Amino acid sequence: MKKKNILKKIVGVFLFLIIVGSILTGNYLVNYALARQGDGGNRKVKPLKKIENPIVKENKTLQEKKNSEFLDKNTPQEINIKSFDGLNLKGYCYLNNDSEKWALIIHGYRNTHEDMYAYAQRYFEKGYNVLMPDLRGSGNSEGEYIGMGYLDKYDSGSWANWIVKNNENPEIVVHGLSMGAATTMMLAGEKTPDNVKVFIEDAGYTSVYDIFKSELKVRFNLPSFPILNVAGMISKIKAGYAFKGASAVEQIAKSTKPVMFIHAENDNFVPFRMLDELYNAKQMGAKKKLVAKNAGHTEAKYSLGEEYWNEVFKFIDENK
Repeated sequence: MKKKNILKKIVGVFLFLIIVGSILTGNYLVNYALARQGDGGNRKVKPLKKIENPIVKENKTLQEKKNSEFLDKNTPQEINIKSFDGLNLKGYCYLNNDSEKWALIIHGYRNTHEDMYAYAQRYFEKGYNVLMPDLRGSGNSEGEYIGMGYLDKYDSGSWANWIVKNNENPEIVVHGLSMGAATTMMLAGEKTPDNVKVFIEDAGYTSVYDIFKSELKVRFNLPSFPILNVAGMISKIKAGYAFKGASAVEQIAKSTKPVMFIHAENDNFVPFRMLDELYNAKQMGAKKKLVAKNAGHTEAKYSLGEEYWNEVFKFIDENK
């Protein structure tokens, strides 16, 4: 009898330690990955394989020169809106004469609108007005936690509504990168104004749970259970959303408008396998897949060069 009681106590202590450890680790993960001041952007992992692609470096240098020329010639207008939960959000708008074409450009994880000048330059060159928001918890927008696409889909919808409200008959393209691509896909599953014509996602992930599961393994060599399950509950309390519910796959399955899916084959951040899962999940409306070989995370535009933009604008023109 004593042995059974001792065993029960040992098991109880063991379970208690697991629960406490999971809560502490989960709380750390939420602060690390989602808090504005978290260290989640400091990522040092080995590439999937050594990539020697001089075209990437060459095109990146060329694009940086174009970015500088674009910024020298154009001054953005600062736009302010309120999020659904009362945050002050800032966006930066480049007006292009009397054009009714608009590009809503969504930045990635731990980035700001300033990391998207390459996209702004290209769309502006094609005659588009460009609106680049700072997402919640990033740049000059308010928010203590990053939205990981889930909350950002509502904010991006508000930005699209701002464009519609302030223009006579705009045609809007939404183009997102990485977390911005997840935002783009999640927005595609929502009801958007008819003015929103096409969605372009580049290097987006299937869900917040899936990308964090991958990163737990890559960065810390830790299992997803029970850490992510607990962290998801803590995130729900702190940031306003749970990891498993923040699914681009579920949203893209509801989308009816055209979506273009782009991914680099050697992406060591958002696994390349996610591309097909996302692409196959879309059953309604036009879709297109574009793969960049010999390129890492978010490098598709540099690896493919002009082919990237030719395919993007071709898809837009065919479906707007």
